[in-house]
Amino acid sequence: MLADVWAAQPDRQAWHLAEAVVDPDESVAVQLEGTAARILARGDAVGCVKALTRASELSPRSAERHRRLAAAAYIGADVAGDLGNASKMLAELRHGEVDLEGSLQAAVAASAFLLNADGDIATAHRLLVRAIETRVGAYDNADPLLEEALNTLMMVCYYGGTADLWQPFHEIARDEADELLDEALRLADELGYGLLAWPAKLVQALIASARGDDRRTEELNAVVEWARPRGFGAVEWYAWQARGLAALGRGDFEDAYQQACMISPPGTLASHVPHALTVLMDLVQAAVRTGRDAEAAAHVAAMQEANLAGISSRLALVVGASAAVAAPDDTASELFEAALALPDIERWRFDLARVRLAYGERLRRRRAMVAARVQLNAALEIFECLRARPWMDHARAELRATGQTKPRAGDNVLDRLTVQEFEIVSLAASGLTNKQIAERLFLSPRTVGGHLHRAFPKLGVATRAALRDALASIPPEQLPR
Repeated sequence: MLADVWAAQPDRQAWHLAEAVVDPDESVAVQLEGTAARILARGDAVGCVKALTRASELSPRSAERHRRLAAAAYIGADVAGDLGNASKMLAELRHGEVDLEGSLQAAVAASAFLLNADGDIATAHRLLVRAIETRVGAYDNADPLLEEALNTLMMVCYYGGTADLWQPFHEIARDEADELLDEALRLADELGYGLLAWPAKLVQALIASARGDDRRTEELNAVVEWARPRGFGAVEWYAWQARGLAALGRGDFEDAYQQACMISPPGTLASHVPHALTVLMDLVQAAVRTGRDAEAAAHVAAMQEANLAGISSRLALVVGASAAVAAPDDTASELFEAALALPDIERWRFDLARVRLAYGERLRRRRAMVAARVQLNAALEIFECLRARPWMDHARAELRATGQTKPRAGDNVLDRLTVQEFEIVSLAASGLTNKQIAERLFLSPRTVGGHLHRAFPKLGVATRAALRDALASIPPEQLPR
């Protein structure tokens, strides 16, 4: 047989067999799929699509046929840029009743086609999120296809430009910082980019300080010693920030105050020091807890004078919360509520949890125990998710001080919600945006946002993405009929 002559040339052999067989043949399809991979490695995306398409045609089982066709569509759209052919393949997949959301390759191909041809952000986002959620946990997170899908999802979120699009991305991508930083350090070491290694080490130290890993935080000393004679002042800013955050976590407010002041003195936003914006609330909280009320008030005044709240949603949250921390008891609650009602603050999970913790502490000291538990439970949920151990311990201690160690047996969470709050929460959990909910219920998006803000702590959640699980955990007999 001529194919045997080409045994030393597996690609030519695979093509010859593919042309010779009449009926579907899995062994030939496997060989041709291997050929497709080698063709793509040589940079021939069009040839790869051709091989995968033929391998799909030769597949006796529908699952393999659809998988190979999805791969062809993905390569065609993402690598070759052949949207027209990719669209035809996707139509075939749909005709074969293949769920695009269940195939990561098909979802990426479909999203590329939708974005470039139809411009349908919402559909592209839905396909990617559901396909990625299916993949995460079942496969290696270092899978290049998963990385490509996450990158595509990031671009969809960027072009869509709304918080509700970004929320699933953050939920999917969170808690992988350690692995990404380790990879960055490995690559920097292998390729000889010493300058690029220290930012990764500094971010590692910040994460470690939030998690109470003092040993890792103190490893910054070596980085600082390397950077100081070379004039890298920003490295010291990172070190002071990490040490100050670690001090706050363990309750050493004097040390936290001194570390923050080295970055920016109280009442001053240090010029040409971007890190001054990262320790705003650190300085105010440490100042209040060490009896420096005047310094705390001066720092809040400096933030307000510079209109920092107008720069970003994070700074708006930090400035509002700092004002609440520095305020007397008779006005603090109003200021905390205003800060927590700001839009788009769910993105800043650690900052949000710190604000809720500070609010819960203030409420407990005023003997408003029920309200304090709402804030403290919401803070604890985020800290547990982020594995911020000292902050978790702090929130739990505050909860114990309110008399609560765990939820009361038989507590019906829905008794805490109004009828309209439950309706809005249910729609939000189904994936609708505030605007879509508002249109359905004949409300304004601002009103919807206000109801969600009040409902989140009642359900013990801090993010929109956690609503579905919170509602799913409610016993059926407690649901409205």
